[in-house]
Amino acid sequence: MLEKMKNFEILTGVSIQKISSTTDTWYDDVLVDIRDNSPGFIDLYASFGNWIPQYAELNGLKDLTNETRNAVGLDWFDIMVSFRVHYLTFVRQISHLY
Repeated sequence: MLEKMKNFEILTGVSIQKISSTTDTWYDDVLVDIRDNSPGFIDLYASFGNWIPQYAELNGLKDLTNETRNAVGLDWFDIMVSFRVHYLTFVRQISHLY
């Protein structure tokens, strides 16, 4: 992961600050970030699919449909089905990559 982060920094020019959490506090750490720091200090969360509803109800997730709709090289059907269904869908709203 560190190598991927480094490569991403080189390709984009952004800086990544890795913030770690333990398995005991992971879920709560994300909820605290969403609740207390809207729009949040953390830009990316590693998560389980069953946590998505709580994050979404607190407006802790951003719908990227408009940002990705016309992105070159992105195709909705290139995304693994289980990921599309469980991570990218909430309350019957599906974000599509066209």
